[in-house]
Amino acid sequence: MTEMIAKRDFKYRLYFRLMDACLLFGLLGLVDHLLGSFGIHFADGEHPVWYVALGAVTLAMNFLLAPFLILAGFMRDEYAELLWKRTTNVIVTVVTILPLGIVGLGVVSVLTTGSRTLPAFLNPLLETATWISAITLFWLAFCLLFVAIFQFLRWRDSR
Repeated sequence: MTEMIAKRDFKYRLYFRLMDACLLFGLLGLVDHLLGSFGIHFADGEHPVWYVALGAVTLAMNFLLAPFLILAGFMRDEYAELLWKRTTNVIVTVVTILPLGIVGLGVVSVLTTGSRTLPAFLNPLLETATWISAITLFWLAFCLLFVAIFQFLRWRDSR
């Protein structure tokens, strides 16, 4: 009986540790993306082996583990389930309001500048975007936003 309880407790603790890892690798991916957006690259154009290995782990964590943890109800205890429900409430609000805010900023931009074109810093991203890359980006952003909100709520509860 105690062995079964120990396995269950391990599974619940593992869920939180994996969420911690997802947040860390989500932040690493974001920093890497932002550095690349600002034109900061390796001098010789070649990526060192450690960078490629870190990138592979980051992709696995962000594209595979984050969605798995969102759906892995069997790994959550009562507290994690409550956090999961609170996170879904927050993310539904964000996903509902954020597009409206972006459209609002676009309307303000058109009214103030008279231009319907996007700001120059968005052009490189959107000119090369395909349907697959856009959906992948939004899916990844949703998963990592879920992890970030979950971790923020967990942090706030601990205070």
